[in-house]
Amino acid sequence: MKIKRARVTNYKSFDDSSWVALEDVTALVGKNESGKTAFLQALRKINSISGESDGFNIRDFPRKGYIKYKKIHENSPFPRSSNGI
Repeated sequence: MKIKRARVTNYKSFDDSSWVALEDVTALVGKNESGKTAFLQALRKINSISGESDGFNIRDFPRKGYIKYKKIHENSPFPRSSNGI
């Protein structure tokens, strides 16, 4: 499966990455601690090469929004990734 675009929400440093187009070669450019690695980790979790994912856990959710989110979504999964195929 080839992912053509991706959007990461509620994952580590991302509240919402907005849609990012993905080509055969895509460069992620940004300052240190801007979320480049977190974006790649989120993609790996939803589309790993081996077909297996270690899933999401509480440490993946942005800490600054955890308490607010928990109150609103008591029974919902916390991090979400969306992909456009």
